[in-house]
Amino acid sequence: MPFKGPGPFSFNLLIGFTLNWKAMKKTVFIGIDVSKATFDATIYLPATAGKGSHRQFENKKSGFGQLITRIKEQHELKDCVFCMEATGIFSYQLCYFLSAAGADYAIESAYEIKHSMGIVRGKSDKADSAMIALYAYRN
Repeated sequence: MPFKGPGPFSFNLLIGFTLNWKAMKKTVFIGIDVSKATFDATIYLPATAGKGSHRQFENKKSGFGQLITRIKEQHELKDCVFCMEATGIFSYQLCYFLSAAGADYAIESAYEIKHSMGIVRGKSDKADSAMIALYAYRN
């Protein structure tokens, strides 16, 4: 469903809609766990058996820019897909930024992500972002 954001941005808001990223030849999967002040991003690389990197950024424009810069240092943006849980207002600005940058991203239900992984021990923002990246790869 199209969503008209504040300012000149508009994007397709994908909630609970799983796309087949593998068919689109995506090779880099970035899981993002968003909170009010920060967001954690984990890069999942299937080619290296999932060994990726994690980093925490501020949940504001400068943090969004740092994320994109870090990704572009090692990967083409066209090869990447960003996935995050639906967190309401905390993730909207990041979505606007990703849309403006031309990045592919999806917003998934927290329930869907949690139940696709089974029983998981050890809850932290870092672990959640890694779980979201793995979810993006599997789905």
